[in-house]
Amino acid sequence: MKKIITTVLGLIVASMTFAQEFDKDTTYYAPKDESIEERYEKKVEENVEKIEHNVERKEEKQESTYEIKTLLSTRERGANGGFGALMFNYTSINGQDALVGGVRGGWILNHVLAIGLGGYGLMTGVEVDSLDSDGDQMYIGTGYGGLYFEIYVASKQPIHVTFPVLIGAGGATYYNNSNDGFEIDDSVDKTSSGYFVFEPGVHVEANVTKAFRVSLGLNYRYTKGLDLPRISENALNGFNAGITFKFGKF
Repeated sequence: MKKIITTVLGLIVASMTFAQEFDKDTTYYAPKDESIEERYEKKVEENVEKIEHNVERKEEKQESTYEIKTLLSTRERGANGGFGALMFNYTSINGQDALVGGVRGGWILNHVLAIGLGGYGLMTGVEVDSLDSDGDQMYIGTGYGGLYFEIYVASKQPIHVTFPVLIGAGGATYYNNSNDGFEIDDSVDKTSSGYFVFEPGVHVEANVTKAFRVSLGLNYRYTKGLDLPRISENALNGFNAGITFKFGKF
């Protein structure tokens, strides 16, 4: 069908070209070695080739806009996708260095917005002033999670920027390393607390392959409502800097 259309267009263009030539010079005589019919056929072939070339260039340009470029290859992209991720972040909690690990999963809409769930947990011990009547060292443990959103900017490029946001809740509790548990001082009325968390960030992400991405990012964890003795309400607030590994269909 495409061949028929381009041939018809070529005939029309050739006819118009010859009409213009004859208008300019009505005393035109074809060279002895080339008849008018031969010149006409040649013009038709030339115009058909030009039209086919333009159609191919247009199709190639349209296809290129639907490709995701990676560091190792290029592939055609679909409309939506999904993924799972592992995160490892360095942070500061209660004024001490700490490592936080997490997981998240989401559904990507039109390669612009991801919506899903995510959560983090404290992987290292953070000391607090002793609450144990026996004088054993006490630590705080915490974890949080909630709804996760991420905006992608130019995601089809090998290197691009994303803006993740987590909104949810968490919990914190005191513990020690004794197998016998612990007994708190009489002056302490609670050893655990819930809190609200809001964590926005900015990441630089690389499309390593069509199913694997890596990003380096900086987030800020804001909490509200933490209520534990001998620790500040803002003890969990702070920056996270880390790496994220994503696996899925992008």
